[in-house]
Parts: sequence; C-alpha cells; structure tokens
Amino acid sequence: MLKPVITILLYLFTPMLFGQSLINMKHYSVQDGLSQKNVHNFIQDDNGYIWMSTWNGLERFDGYSFYNYKTYPESPIRISNHRFTKIKKSSLNNIWCLTYDKRCYLFNTRTYEYQDPFLFNKSLTNSVSKLYALGKGITWAVGMQNELYRIDENKFPATESVELYSGRNERDTIYGITQDKDGDEWILTNKGALIVGQKSISNLMPFEFMVEVPGGIYLATSKGFFTRYDTQSQDILPCVPEQPISEITGLKSLADNKIVILQNRSIILYDPANEKFTVHEMPIEIDSDVFEDKKGNLWLLGANNGVILLDKENENTTLLNYPRYSEVPFYKPCTFVHEDEYGCIWLKPAGGELCFYNPVNRCLEQASTYEMGMRKPVSFQAFSYIIDRHQNLWYTKGDGFGYLSFHRKKFEYRFDNHKEARALMEDHQKRLWVGWKRNHKKQSSNVCLYDPSGQWIGNLSREGKIVPDPTVTFNIDVYCIYEDKEHNIWLGTKDNGLYLLHPERDNSYRITHHLSDKNNPYSISSNSIYSILQDSAGRIWIGTFGGGLNLIEHLPESAGLRFIHSGNILNNYPIHVCEKVRCLYEADNGVILIGTTGGLLSCSSDFARPEAIRFYHNVCEERYSSLSNNDVLNITQTHNGKLLVITLSGGINLLDDSSRLSEKLTFKHYNATNGQVPDLSLSAIEDSEGNLWIASENKLSKLDADMTLLEEYNDQIQMAETKPVLCSSGKLIFGSEFGALCVTPKDLYKSDFVPPIVFSHLDIYLNNTSRRQEVFNSTEIQSLKADERNFTITFAALDYVNSPAIKYAYRIQGLNDQWIELGNSHSASLANTPAGDYLFQVKSTNGDGVWVDNATSLPIHIEPTFFETTWAILLYIVIGIAALLIVIYIVIRITNLQRRVDFEQQLSNLKLRFFTDISHELRTPLTLIASPIDEVISNEKLSDAGLENMQVAKRNTDRMLRLINQILDFRKIQNDKMKVMVEQLDVIPLIMKIYENFTSMAHKRHIEFQLNCNFNSFVMYTDVDKLEKILFNLLSNAFKYTSNEKRIILSVTGEKDHLYLQVKDEGRGINAQKINQLFTRFETLDEADPNLSTGIGLSLVKELLNLLHGTIKVDSKLGEGSTFSVRLPGSYETFSADSNVEFILNDSENSELQRENEGKLIEDENKENRILIIEDNEELRHFICNVLSKDYVVFEAENGKQGLDKALAEMPDIVISDIMMPKVDGLELCKRIKSNIQVSHIPVILLTARSTDESKLFGYESGADEYISKPFNLDILLLRIQKLINEEKARQKSFSQGININPGEVTITSIDEQFIEKVCALIQKNIDNPEYSVEKLSADVGMERTVLYRKLNAIAGQTPSDFIRSIRLKHAAQLLNKGYQVGEVADMVGFNTPKYFTKYFKQAFGVTPSQYKTNMTGES
Repeated sequence: MLKPVITILLYLFTPMLFGQSLINMKHYSVQDGLSQKNVHNFIQDDNGYIWMSTWNGLERFDGYSFYNYKTYPESPIRISNHRFTKIKKSSLNNIWCLTYDKRCYLFNTRTYEYQDPFLFNKSLTNSVSKLYALGKGITWAVGMQNELYRIDENKFPATESVELYSGRNERDTIYGITQDKDGDEWILTNKGALIVGQKSISNLMPFEFMVEVPGGIYLATSKGFFTRYDTQSQDILPCVPEQPISEITGLKSLADNKIVILQNRSIILYDPANEKFTVHEMPIEIDSDVFEDKKGNLWLLGANNGVILLDKENENTTLLNYPRYSEVPFYKPCTFVHEDEYGCIWLKPAGGELCFYNPVNRCLEQASTYEMGMRKPVSFQAFSYIIDRHQNLWYTKGDGFGYLSFHRKKFEYRFDNHKEARALMEDHQKRLWVGWKRNHKKQSSNVCLYDPSGQWIGNLSREGKIVPDPTVTFNIDVYCIYEDKEHNIWLGTKDNGLYLLHPERDNSYRITHHLSDKNNPYSISSNSIYSILQDSAGRIWIGTFGGGLNLIEHLPESAGLRFIHSGNILNNYPIHVCEKVRCLYEADNGVILIGTTGGLLSCSSDFARPEAIRFYHNVCEERYSSLSNNDVLNITQTHNGKLLVITLSGGINLLDDSSRLSEKLTFKHYNATNGQVPDLSLSAIEDSEGNLWIASENKLSKLDADMTLLEEYNDQIQMAETKPVLCSSGKLIFGSEFGALCVTPKDLYKSDFVPPIVFSHLDIYLNNTSRRQEVFNSTEIQSLKADERNFTITFAALDYVNSPAIKYAYRIQGLNDQWIELGNSHSASLANTPAGDYLFQVKSTNGDGVWVDNATSLPIHIEPTFFETTWAILLYIVIGIAALLIVIYIVIRITNLQRRVDFEQQLSNLKLRFFTDISHELRTPLTLIASPIDEVISNEKLSDAGLENMQVAKRNTDRMLRLINQILDFRKIQNDKMKVMVEQLDVIPLIMKIYENFTSMAHKRHIEFQLNCNFNSFVMYTDVDKLEKILFNLLSNAFKYTSNEKRIILSVTGEKDHLYLQVKDEGRGINAQKINQLFTRFETLDEADPNLSTGIGLSLVKELLNLLHGTIKVDSKLGEGSTFSVRLPGSYETFSADSNVEFILNDSENSELQRENEGKLIEDENKENRILIIEDNEELRHFICNVLSKDYVVFEAENGKQGLDKALAEMPDIVISDIMMPKVDGLELCKRIKSNIQVSHIPVILLTARSTDESKLFGYESGADEYISKPFNLDILLLRIQKLINEEKARQKSFSQGININPGEVTITSIDEQFIEKVCALIQKNIDNPEYSVEKLSADVGMERTVLYRKLNAIAGQTPSDFIRSIRLKHAAQLLNKGYQVGEVADMVGFNTPKYFTKYFKQAFGVTPSQYKTNMTGES
C-alpha cells in the first residue's frame, strides 16, 4: 500500500517542479578551439573576458573564439614552462601567472605581453609558491624558501618595484595577507600580525583570521581568541563572550555588518553594534565557510554530508540531504554555494551532485538539463570554479572546462509524461484534459485530467471513470477532445473511431463508441477523427482524416447517432480532394471553415437540409492573394475579427474577405520572407491581452494585434500540431512532442543583463596579404597607414549564456551616423575608407535577444596619403592655377591661330566663290562664242587661214570651259556636293583617247611624248569623268612646265584591282622644300613665271583622288624634272561602303547625239507650235529666238516672274528657261508652272551652267521635262524641242483613237491627270443631256472658256466641243459593245437624232454604229 501512495505523491509534485531545476550546460574542449585540454583555474577581467590557465600558457575566451598567449624564442621575455598552475587578477586588471616550475609572471592586458618582475631587481630570484593580490597594484609573493616579496605594479620597471620584505623571520608561517579599507597591508603569521602602512601592532598573537566591518577590524586565532583592533591605541581589545570559544575555523562578515564566527559544530553570530554573541549549534560538522543569500539566510556545507540552512530571522536551523555521487571520484572535487540572479540557490556539497533548493517542499533536488524533451540529471565534478558577472558558473574538469548558466524559466512542462500531448481541452469545471500520444509502441497512451493549479487529478479509464491511479490507461491515441453545450465529452481517436462520454456523476461518464461500418451508409465515414466542432445552432461536426466531413444527426436515444457525409446525402462535399480534414472552426458570422490537406472549405451554417449545403473551395494557385499552401493545419480568429489560416510550410494566411463564402478569397501572407513568422508554423492562439502566439516546430513567436513580431522564445522546445488552449486562468497550454507546455504570458521574462562589448582585433588587408592588429584598449586610437583602407573589426558582447544569439549593429561617426545591423555576425568589414579620424561604435543585444544600452566606441585614425594632405591640396591649387594659366595661354594662342586660319579659309572661300560666280557668268558668253563658232565652222565656207583662226578660237574656248569646270568642281568638293558616279569599264581606251589629245601639242613643240602600256584592256570600277580630269590635269601640268624638245612619258601599269599611272617629265623640277605645298589651292610655285599657273589643277587632282580613294606621290629634282605617281583602287568593295558613291549602268554604244537623231525620223510640221524663251542674258536670248523663229512662234521674257506671266497669257506649247535668273529663278519657275492648273501641261526645258548630276536631279524634281547644260549644242536643243512635240502628238492620237477613257494617256503631271478626270466625270455625269455645252463645262470646271480651249487643245489636241463629243462617242462605243440598239445609244449619249449620231460616230471610228456593233458581235 505504501509504494502506490509514494508513487502518486511523486507524480503529483514532480510535474509542477520540473521547470525550476533546468539549467543550461555547455562543455568546451580542444574541438571547440581550446588550445590545450588541461585547464586549472579561471578569472574574469575587468573587461569581461574569461581567462584560464592551461598547460599551454594563458587562454582567453570571448564567447566565440579562444586566443592563446605564450612566449616564443623571439619574445623579449622567455617563460621556461608554459604549464600554468594558477592565475590571479591584479587590481590593475593584469594577470599573475604561476608556472609549474614555481615561477611567476605578470601578463599585461594592455599590451598583451608577459613581464618578469624579478628582472627589475636582479638581486632577487623568481621562485614563488603563492601570491596574494591586493588593491592599488600591490601583490605579495611567497617564495619557495618562505621569503616574502612585495611587488608594486605602479613602479614597473623600477628596481624598487620588487622588494624583499625583511620585517619577519623566514621560518614564520604565513596564514594570510590582506588589505584594509585604508590601504594598509596586514600579514598574518604564527608570530603575530605585521602591518605595512600607517597602522602598527605590537601583539604577537598568531592571528589566522581577519575581517573588517564598519565597526572596525576584527582578528581571531584558531584557538578561540577573538579581538578587535583599536585604531586609536594601535592595540587589540579582546571580545569575550559569555561562553568561552574553544576554537575558530573562520570569520565572515554579513550584509547586516554582523560577523560569523565559524566552528566545527556551531556558528556564533557577533553583532558589533551591541557586542552580543548568538550561538547556533549545528547538527553536523560543517565546513569553514558560510554563504549568505539575498534574503539573509545562511548556508553551510557539511564537512562530509548534509547542508544546513540557517534562518537568522526565525533562528531556525534545517539540515538538508542531497543526492550523492554514485561513484566516489578519484580526486576530491570542490564545493560551493551559489545564488543566481533570480534568487535560486545552487549547491555543490561534499560528495554530492549539483543541487538546487526547492522552497516549496524545502528540499534539495538534483539539477537537470532538458534535452530533446527529456529531463536529464546533471552530474559532474568541478576541481575549481568562478562565478562571472552574470552570476553564471565556470568550472574545470579533466577534459576542457564547463559552463553553467542559470536563468529564470520561461516555460513549465507541468504535465511532463515524456509523451506527446496530442489533444488539449479545458472543460466547464476548469479541468484540463490532455490526450497523451505514445512516442513508441512500448508506451501506453492515456487521457489525464489536471486541476487549475496543474495538479494531476486522475486518468480516464476505458469504463469512463476518472481514477487517481497513474497505472490506469485509456490505451488509445486521442487526437482531439471536445466538450459540447450539454457537457458531453467527445473523443476523436486515430484509427479507433469516436467516443462519446455522457456525464453521470462526479468523475464518471457513460461511454458510447462509434466506428465506421461498411454495411451502414450512415455510420461515421472514417475511424480517424482529428477535429470536432459544435456550431452556434448546436449541430456537431466531425472532421475525419480519410472520410471527409461528417454532420451528426441526433436520433431517438435508442437509435443512437446518424452521420451525414459524402457517402450518403452530403452530395456537394468535394471528397475526392478534401477527404482528410485536419481542423474545423466557426467564424463570427456563422461560416463553417474546414481545413483539409486539399485546401480550405467554407460553408454557411444556415441551411435547411444537409444535401443543400454549398461548399466553397479555396486552394493555392497562381493568384498571389490565394492560399499559400493547400495543407491547412489550424484556423483561429482573434477578438477583433482577424481570421488566421495556418498552412504547412506556408506561414500564416490572414483572411481579408469578410464574406468568407467565395472560391476567390483574398489572403494576406505572413511568412519568413517578411520577417514576421516562421514558414513552418503549426498553430496559433490569442491570449487574454490580445497578443497572438504562433507555435512553430522549435519556437514560440509573440505578435501584437497588428501582426508585428514582439518576441521569440526558443528555449529548447519542440512543438506538436496540437490545437493550443487558453485556460480561464489566462495560461496558454501548447502540445509538444515531450509534454504539455504551460506559458503564463504575464510572467514571461527576458534577461536585462547588459553585456560589455570588447574589441578583439583588426584584420587589415593589403595587396592580397593581411596582418592582424590587436586591440588592447578600446580607448586607444587605432592608427592605420595610408594604404590600409580595407580592414575588418572583430568584437564581442561578453554574454556567455547564448553568444550565438547575440545580434550586433554598428555605425561610424564621421562617416555614417546610421546604425547598420549585422545580425549575429560579430565583425564588420570596411572597404576603401577615406583618410581621417573616426569613431567606430557598436551595440548589441544580450543572450536573450534584448537590445541593451551598451554602445562601445573605438577611435580609428587612417593616415592620409601625401595627395590627401593639406600640403597636397595647396600644391593642387598651385598646379591648378598654373594649368589654368597655361590653358588660357593655349586658348588665346589657338584662338589667334584659328582666326588666322579662318581668315585664310574665308579668303580662299571668297576666291572660290568669286571664281564660281564668274564661272557661271562666263558660261553664257562662252555659249554665245562657242555656238556661233560651231555654226560658222559647220555651215560657212571659210578660207584656210579663216578656218585655222576659228579652230584656234574653238580650242581656247574649250580650254576656258575646262578651267571654269575645274573651279566649279572645287566648289562642289568644298560643299560636299560632288558625287562619285562609279561604273565598271575598260579604262585603256579612255587613256588612249586622252593620250591622243596631247599628241598634236607634243608634235608642235617637238616634245617626245611616250605611252608605256603593256596590256590592251584593264577593267575596273571608277568614275570616268574624274579619272579623265585627273589624267588631263597631270598631262597639262607636264606640258606646261616641259620645254620644247624634251620628253614626257605616260606609264600605265595594273596589279590585281589597282591602276598605277605615272607622268614623268623633264621640266624645271620643284624645290624639295615646297613639294608639300604643291597641292595647296591657288598656290603657284613657279617663281620664274607665276602667271603660268592658276594653282587649281594639281589641287583638284588631289581632291579628286581622295574621292576615288587614291593616292599621289611626287618625286622631283630642280633642273631634272618631276614624276607624278598615281595609285587608284578599282575593286567594287572599295566603293561599296562609301556613302558618297553611286553605281551606274553602262550606256549603249550610241552617243546621245545619235539617240537624239532618232527624233529626226518624225517629220516636222509647220510653224503651228508656240515656244516661250526665258533668259536674262539678252544676247543669248536673241540668239535662241533667231534660231527658233524659223520654225516656231517664239515669245521671250527676261526673268522668271515675267516668264510666268507670259506663260499664263500666251499658253505656249513649250517653255525654255535659264536657271540662274533674277526675281524668280528657273527651278522656282518650273515648280510654279507645274503646280498651276492652267499651264501645268506645258513641257519645260531648263538651260544652266550647272552640269552635275545633282543639278540635273534638282531640275527634274522641280518638274522639268528636259535639262541641257551650257554651253550647249544647238542641234541638241532643236532635237529636244521636236522630241517633246512629237511625244505630245503621239499621246493625243492614242487617246482619240481608243474607246476607253484613260486620262493618264494624255497627261504627264498628276495635276493634269486630275484635271482630265474631273472634265471626263462632268461630261459623263451629263452625257445624256444634249444641251450640255462648252459654256456649262467651263463654268463647272471653274475656268475661262479661252483657257479651257487652250488647255484641252494642248493636252488632248482637241477643242472643248470636240472633246465633249469624243467622250460621248467613246461611251457610245462601250454601250454598243454591251448590246444596246443604235437609237437607244444615241439618246443615252446626248445626240438629238440617230442620223447626227451616226455621222460623227463614222468620222471617229470609220464605220457606222450598226457596222461597229456587228463587227464587235462577230468578234465575240
């Protein structure tokens, strides 16, 4: 009977207390970076670093990395043995190190260098057994021979910094050395106390213990003598209790200024204020130390067993037992008592495990850690330890060292049963029901009940009774528990159907079990039930995992329950994709939400018949606002109406749509991408404060009502899919894989510890190398060289509880004042930092993730390069001013040169423009000279002398024409208007022709003129005109400067696609210094006769060769002659990419004159045609008029404006006009004629001195019918006139003979075509009106009758009346072709009588209408 009772009691108390015994325990070894595994002891320096002594020197730890410090052969101080046995911190934050060979060294934490203090006084020997570190930089060292050394760090490295103390006998035993509040140093020996300082003492009592309180200094011997030191008399005053003290093992001052006198089996409390002694007997032998907690209680460890708790206030003494080692350790471990920052007492008693004091049951319990949901007792032996500033504990062990962190519990596993809490529910009696799921087959599953305080009530039996027996099990995995409005309990199981519990009496239920039955269509659709819901109408909904949704229909009690599902009448349920239901929820508007593995379903709870229920299905789709994942785990709604849908790996979906009855619901997503909640969220619940708690697999997240993340908790938890519960007490219960997790939101606590931040080092990078610069003191400026601009600063916040969770942020004052968050990285990299002084600041969170006010600064100075210094800036200014002055000088110089060049260019342009204008003026008189000469030579009989004179005149006229053309070519080249007309031809005939033109001149001057050409044909692409000008100018130049009876050689060679021409003469030669000016425009280098050259020919040759992509080279010697060598490319590729080149086809062999002669075949008619001559040169105008008046009626005008008026007045058949005229030039005149409806039909011939293709193109674009260059051949002009007349008559004849009306046959311009179309349309519109006359047509057209007469006569060769009749007859012929009778046709085309119609039809077509119809019918 006793065993079950003990079991029940343990079961009752253990769950509630489990959370208090949890600690965090870490172990560090060489695998974690420790340089050597043997650690002897620790210290924590003023900066917060943890230092440890090892067999490999000194080790420093910052929570992330270990740093080892020892000496090397090149070190200034050599340590003979790096096996450190102990280290101590000096009051100046340096570290005293004792070595295995009994030497001591001081490690300077500001320089990270070792110092041997005995080297300052060479008369002393470094041989030390013990150190006493006091304040103000004073340390006492006890030598191996019991000698005593006083070391003053403030005097380093002076000789007097280390002194041998001679005030005692070396054979005396030293009990201790301490320092009072005045700084005086007390040496306690077996021969009395010695004082170094202002005080003195003459008593030789062997004081072993000393304590100082505000009431004075108290001393004691081990024999029980307790006394006070009197500062006035410099002597001791005994303190005598009522009962004599037989022994004293220690003294300790308390927070209330009382003094504890320790004995083996008792303690005495002495109050200096009233000199009262209070004795407390101990039940066991105690250790020689005492610990006072924050409440004033005293803790004393037994020497061998037991722990004593002394309540001073109530004067109660309690002996506490503790769990002991299962095995006795080989070495005796250390003992300690420690109170963490939250007031929990931790003890390591002699021979016992680490324990904590449970104030509830007033006992010591073994400490435990929590690993994977399992409580694991802590067992270790510590041989030395320290308590750091965070009240956590560091301890040494055989392999490395350990770290224990004590922190306030965040959660409680109140109902720990080492099983998964799969179902949770609080009933109307505020009892918590927990369905425990087995973690393995050997376990049993059960349903347990707990009261509001968390105490276990009992287990549910299969008979429906709540039994307070832990051995009673339900033995079925329950996945959901639900209490309806009638207080019935529904249990949904995995694979075991549905259980309904009807309450009968206290802790007793009648159970009804419902299973799926294939033979009963109205049985439950599946035996796995994951969710149960009662809606606002009282209906019970069952969500099965495999059978979809079930709606319970209550039948009479004898008949039981009927389940409505897709297998019977719930026809609209999408069972094919939503057969697995995870959760059910009713929203505030009565909408039922069904979470399935195939998406979210919604339906209205307002329905008459189940078969009429419509389900709305929402799934994950391409639409961004759709569901994030189809597998819905949990649905909940907050008090302000926010509906949250949690999906597997899809985070939280916040439903924005208020209707909720739609297949296109709109969701807002919260997941890992926006930093709010984890993707693997499992469930959500709202607490009583309106905050939202999200359970994910390994943490809890707390969010406010606006879904803003407030806090995260990841204290070794592993959550389950269980639906959480908000208890009436305000506590939240979550299901985890290893128990039920209880969270009290208002009691949750995060540490406010402010960890100090230290700077470790700078890694400086330069040219693919790096160097490390240690940071010894954060106040010292870190100086970097001018080229050290890229570096990484490493730092650490010294909170060792959870260093990896600490977050950092930094900023650089002077460069960027904004804080930059680094996350968990504890280093910051800076690149290309400008020179200057900066303050690098860093702040952090603590181990609990709370941002604290611990910003720490590190001053950094980056030296500037010379180019960044003030001197450099001044130098830049000077150089800039000098450069500016130089630029100004250069600009002025260039401006002056440019002005000169511009002036010379303007002068050259003026020359060229002058010559161009003169050339245009000379072309007209040349025409008057050349044409009469040609006329006289051709038609007049002259004597031989007269003929010779006329030929001389003709040759000089031709020469002058060439000169004029050269000047015009220069002008075109200068204006980029000279086109290159490339064609493929054989150039040898052309060269032969030019050669022959110069043979007569050579013959007359007795010059030997040779042509050297080794081939008969050379086909290439080139511009014939420009090639001819190049060769002609070169030969002209050679003949010009070659004296009679000398020699000129023209050599022609070819290679692949290149033609080489060489003209070699035996002339005067050219000065070598002036050859570079040879091709300059208007330059004459002939000093003997400057008038011999115009300075145009060779310059034109150079320009033309550039256009043809050719080159020219000159070799010349004075008195011997010159050689001009020309290279011309002739391939198609050379010119194809040139935008200035146009390719032309080869003409036929007939010359233009021969083609024009074809017009002579057409006989000239008499003087019926009228010609208008417009020319501003009176002589040329009269000359043309005289020539043309023989055959034509001629009118004349002296400018374009007068010519246009004359054309409108006389309506000539042809207009001949010059281009360059005053008032209105020829091009503008042509445009105006062609755009005027009255005269647009008149052909225009333009005469001009502009002979280029571009000029011709402009003329044709203006509407000209012909274009003739001056000086022109008179026969060509006559032939062009006759040709235009004959072409016009041919068009008129074609129009009159056809039966189809086609205005394009008789028109040339679009205006004329539109005019004829309009006239024809008017006639056809009135074609059946015999009264439609010329007067009416003239009025409809809008043109005077005389003008209409002349225009129609000119275009169609008919009078207006004839034209109207012609259109009528053409239309009649078309009607006859269609089969109409003659009489009908006559009437239809506007003839009054058939006789009259027949007469004119026969005149037009040569046959009568009847014959025409017969002929046409026969043809068809």
